[in-house]
Amino acid sequence: MEADITSQAVGLASSADFSILKLFLRADIIVKSVIIILIVSSIYSWAIIIEKYRLFKKINKSSEEFENKFWKS
Repeated sequence: MEADITSQAVGLASSADFSILKLFLRADIIVKSVIIILIVSSIYSWAIIIEKYRLFKKINKSSEEFENKFWKS
């Protein structure tokens, strides 16, 4: 009896796959939609961060060029 319970527990533990993909595929539709919304929001946020970085880099370069021209004249 005790050996059966132990073998069942070992069997369940070895058959359980806790990879991210398997957990996502087994999740409910609400959980899947929340995860997808979070991933899309994260990508959008990183796109804004990168765009602002490029913009400030361009503005800083333009400002330095203006300052150099100003002090040379």
